[in-house]
Amino acid sequence: MAYIWGRPGAGTFDPGARQEILDLVGGRAAEQYSAVCAGVTVTNKVSYSGYDAVGGYLFPREGEEQRLSLRFTMRAGQ
Repeated sequence: MAYIWGRPGAGTFDPGARQEILDLVGGRAAEQYSAVCAGVTVTNKVSYSGYDAVGGYLFPREGEEQRLSLRFTMRAGQ
């Protein structure tokens, strides 16, 4: 987040702009997505097993082993 907020046009001191980015990341933590924030493409690749995804949250399945992998990448625009 600090990398994005420090970029021109990110709304560094605008609480609304900061909250928008936090909502994107926090509200979709269990989903794959790609979004552009202040010229930076943020991608989250998710893989999991042993969970049920409900409303953006993961709930463990009883009696199963849980595995979760989140892979975030950021790429600055040209």
